[in-house]
Amino acid sequence: MSSGRRYYGIAEIADSLGVDRQLVTVWRRRLSRGMPPPDDELAAGPVWVAASVEPWIEHVRTQLARSRADAGPPPAALIRQAARRLLRLSAVLLEDVPDADQLDRAMRAFAQLGDQLDGHSGEGDPLRRLCGELATLADAVGAARKVGRATAAPSPSPAVVAGLRAECLRLLPGIAKALSSASVDR
Repeated sequence: MSSGRRYYGIAEIADSLGVDRQLVTVWRRRLSRGMPPPDDELAAGPVWVAASVEPWIEHVRTQLARSRADAGPPPAALIRQAARRLLRLSAVLLEDVPDADQLDRAMRAFAQLGDQLDGHSGEGDPLRRLCGELATLADAVGAARKVGRATAAPSPSPAVVAGLRAECLRLLPGIAKALSSASVDR
């Protein structure tokens, strides 16, 4: 493949694959798609030497091309399920003081959708882009749950709750539009 590049960061990998930077970050965080570990970490982020990451980029590029050709739109049932779980999580997060048990159940249910949504994410189609954004949120929710459990706190910190609430509210119009679109009602 040799692009003439000596080093790659998240942005360069994303550009090479034609995907969003967030998606590459999710792959790295989840250790998915066989992504090689970075060769070094800088303050600006992870860095890969071209020789260690270019074969992986070529492999993933082939996989993505195949899946984009094979994959249709996300199933309507998945969109409805994501909408229900996003609405439930949003409702709990909108409480003045979210009940720790309800919040944990809502977060766990939403986080479980991450891999399914990620499998239907993509750039061009708005519905596939929404799936990618929902998968990123599911990953953030899962990480917040892990931090809460690791610190023995009953729920995430108020700052984390506020950030998750803001992201849920940002995604609600998109999921509402997806639910009302003809492609979901098929």
